[in-house]
Amino acid sequence: MAGAVKAGRRVVYDRTWGVLLLVSCLVPLTLVTESPHTGRLWVEGQPRVSAWLIASALAGAMAVVLGLAGFRGRWRHFTNIALGCTVLAIPLFVPRVWETFPLANPAQLPVTELGRIGWVMLLAMGGIYIGSGIRVTRPTHFAGAGLGTAGALILTLFACMPADVGGSGYASSKVLLFREFSVYWAELLPVALVAGATVCAIFNMVRNDKEVLLAKTARTLLASALIVMILAPFALAGDGEIQWHTPAAWGAARFFGPLFLAIDGAIAFTAISITRSQD
Repeated sequence: MAGAVKAGRRVVYDRTWGVLLLVSCLVPLTLVTESPHTGRLWVEGQPRVSAWLIASALAGAMAVVLGLAGFRGRWRHFTNIALGCTVLAIPLFVPRVWETFPLANPAQLPVTELGRIGWVMLLAMGGIYIGSGIRVTRPTHFAGAGLGTAGALILTLFACMPADVGGSGYASSKVLLFREFSVYWAELLPVALVAGATVCAIFNMVRNDKEVLLAKTARTLLASALIVMILAPFALAGDGEIQWHTPAAWGAARFFGPLFLAIDGAIAFTAISITRSQD
């Protein structure tokens, strides 16, 4: 039993994204909507929008509870999948949510840099993230090492290859900026974090006694890169601009929190399902 709880607590994604959702609940809604009659979890006269706010808070709270308890069964991850998908699906059936909180619409999120790096690099980062997630949940399964290694190598090659030979040329466009890191830190810090995650995935190509730590570090660095992209404008904002960026950060938390809660839940659920007899 103790070993099972220890293995369950090795998986911490629900605590991370659950806390993000709960923190977003602390932001006064008067900062993110024009409606003056709002509480923390209620918009006057809009019960369906309020239901979305309440569902987000419940998803965050349940995820934190399940993560802290360290449950190991598949039902823990299925619960996270169900909660995350429910929060994501509500605005699809209740468009009023995006009308009330337009920056909760993923089309309006402040992550334009993701659109510049191209789908190949995005898929490669996804491979690192998913592979590392499998490695954390089930260290012995080959799919974790396979996906993580493939993602890391593809990301490295595509980022470093010049555009005229089929690559992205992304690395060459950023490397010289590191000489003035203090000036371009908001642009370069996510790049450095992703590079660190890639290095961890490369070192984790084969089984080793630090494989879970490396996998966790890779996932943390990738998630941190996304969070930095969302929060960096706060540090760069001048007088009067912080309040303007708050709705964007709040909307990003309300989208990426349940999204990654569902994605990570699916990763863990799948890894456990295909390796029921393994630790």
